[in-house]
Amino acid sequence: MAPSATDIPNGVAMEKPSKKNIGVYTNPAHDLWVAEASPSLESVEKGDSLQPGEVTVGIKSTGICG
Repeated sequence: MAPSATDIPNGVAMEKPSKKNIGVYTNPAHDLWVAEASPSLESVEKGDSLQPGEVTVGIKSTGICG
C-alpha cells in the first residue's frame, strides 16, 4: 500500500510551530512590512479549512532573494 500524507517516517518528529503565521508584504512604492498572514496558526492546527484531498505542508525555512 502506498504511504499516505498522514504517515510520519520512522524517527521523524513533527515540531509544533513556535510563531504565528507571518508574512512580509510590499506595495508598488517598495515599502516592506511584516504582518500576520492567513490562514492563522489556529486554523492550520485545526485543519478545518482543508477540502478532501488537500494536505498541510510544514515549511522549515524560507528566504527572500533580491
